[in-house]
Amino acid sequence: MHTMDPTFLRLSSALTGFTESDLTGTGLAEAYHWVMVDRAGGEAVGRLLGRFTAAEQTAEADPELLHEALDRQVMGDPEHGPLARNLVRLWYVGIWQALPDAWHERYGSERRSTDATFVPAPDSYARSLIWRTAGAPPRGAQAPGFGSWARAPQHEWSA
Repeated sequence: MHTMDPTFLRLSSALTGFTESDLTGTGLAEAYHWVMVDRAGGEAVGRLLGRFTAAEQTAEADPELLHEALDRQVMGDPEHGPLARNLVRLWYVGIWQALPDAWHERYGSERRSTDATFVPAPDSYARSLIWRTAGAPPRGAQAPGFGSWARAPQHEWSA
């Protein structure tokens, strides 16, 4: 059995703004790691994690610089950006978006024929970070509780 690379959790935390503990608490970290490896290929994921480690080292003297380094070295990169955006999508809405054929052709993933948009785990929707961000229960997946309609929402949204 393979183990999840701890760099994956650090990258996920940096990209989502949630702590590693929060992400592990969803119960989906290992599944999401293996979805990426399966769909993008282990070598591509390894290169992404290596690039993130380089961004961490760039920002080591000042943690505030990590987001700038991530933006420049990961998100803005034609190979790593699509994977990183897929990872954010995976955590926030629970969907793996198929990578474009051109990405697979250029970066050598033999997984192109099996890569498809899908929900990777039964709990992906209900445990998506979007619900925690919104301060709301997942629609249709978790009852809000008796009398919840009588209380004001947790957040006030303004236009």
